[in-house]
Formats: sequence, structure tokens, C-alpha cells
Amino acid sequence: PIFQISVFSKDDSDVLTISNTILQSLHGYAGMFGNPATTGFYISKADVVWLYNTYDNELGLAQVILDCTLDIPA
Repeated sequence: PIFQISVFSKDDSDVLTISNTILQSLHGYAGMFGNPATTGFYISKADVVWLYNTYDNELGLAQVILDCTLDIPA
């Protein structure tokens, strides 16, 4: 599955720091997502790509969009 992660903040440095933390923590991850006894599932690899960052003048929020691909074994 492929999904996008959106990070919003009023402070530019916060949105960049949080997005970088997500990218560094999740990219290349392999292991269990969730609780293995209930709804958890195993992923063989997570790839995260920083798509773009922007600023919404109307809302006054900085935004970073990350793309994440999960490889789930069959």
C-alpha cells in the first residue's frame, strides 16, 4: 500500500523537524506494525519520500507531504 503523510504546524522549524523525524524513523523500517496479538501486521520494508513542503497563507500553517510505501509479504 501507498499512502501520504501530511504534517502541519504554525512554526516552519517545527514542521520540518517533525517531518524529518518521521522520515528518519520510518524509512527502511522492517518489523511489526501494531499489536501482534490483535490487529498488527508485519512489513518487510517501509520507503518514505519527502514530496514537498508548502505554506498555506489562509490557514497560516506550514505543511510537509511525505509519501510512504509499505512492502507487506503475502
